[in-house]
Amino acid sequence: MLLITALTLVISLLVQIPLRPLLRKWGVLDVANARSSHSGTVLRGLGLGVWVASLAGAAAAWLLGFFTSAQVAAWLSVPGLVLLPALAMLLLSPALGLLEDLRGLSIGARSVAQLLIAVAVAVPAFFLADLPVIARLLLFVFGILFVSSFINVANFMDGLNGISSLHGLIAGAAFFIIGAISSTLWLMAAGLILAASFAGFLPWNLKGYGFLGDVGSYLLGAGIITISWLSLLSGVPLLAAIGPTVVYFGDVGWTLIRRYRRGEKLGEAHKEHVYQRLQQSGMSHLKASLIVAGCTAAASILGILTMWFTGSVAFVCLLILGFLIVVCYVNLPRHARVASVTKSVQR
Repeated sequence: MLLITALTLVISLLVQIPLRPLLRKWGVLDVANARSSHSGTVLRGLGLGVWVASLAGAAAAWLLGFFTSAQVAAWLSVPGLVLLPALAMLLLSPALGLLEDLRGLSIGARSVAQLLIAVAVAVPAFFLADLPVIARLLLFVFGILFVSSFINVANFMDGLNGISSLHGLIAGAAFFIIGAISSTLWLMAAGLILAASFAGFLPWNLKGYGFLGDVGSYLLGAGIITISWLSLLSGVPLLAAIGPTVVYFGDVGWTLIRRYRRGEKLGEAHKEHVYQRLQQSGMSHLKASLIVAGCTAAASILGILTMWFTGSVAFVCLLILGFLIVVCYVNLPRHARVASVTKSVQR
């Protein structure tokens, strides 16, 4: 397992060396717009390297016998079809993002493609034989909305240097811990590959050498939400399964609510996400990204605790604490702005 992690990390780190001039040759550049937290023109699409690393890690795990025939047989039965949706997400979502980076796609085409991918991933809900048909149908619908929305959420949140790489690293670590506690080997492997592939890109992003692009942000969203969804179907407690996603969902949801209350167009480009407002208050990209990562880590830890504290009282208490983390997070820009003004006055 350590060898697979190291291999994924090294490939993610080194593949950027030949990839950067290739993307420059193709003209895959990010031009600053109303949504950008940077200025000028920067190379994008470096998430292609992260995608290559994650696929290489998965392939290595397979070739080294990490995934045995017995495990695969178990995956293809109830709670079902774990392998096929995961492969679909790892292949189709980043491919969709790569097309967007290279030539652009209409909103309609992109939305339809994401919806079809989400349907494929939600299919396992139909194979939960211990639930009534109506419950399976509702779970299937929830899965479609859950999966398709988070791919876009991850894309919206990819706006600061380091934010997506740190998120992938923390989410992967959380899933590895959950897999270790529940003795779920595939979950441990998936978490390590996710964490290592995005950790390898982190130095490049922090140095400002380029951005993930849609190929990388779609991979991040697809990877996290697929692991989250399939772990939930495999019996992982709800709060543990969704822990790595709640801060991202909270940021995007709160931003949409604020814009709606002000009568602004929800589809219009903007820089009003919580993480963007933190950076605009005077924080560096890294500091704002670390705050988001820290809140995600805290929410993930609370979720992991539900694997030990299983009573209803414990569930409610941990749920409330998770809600408070999100509430505190979305209110951070207000306090950061006050602190910035106070500091300026003192000067």
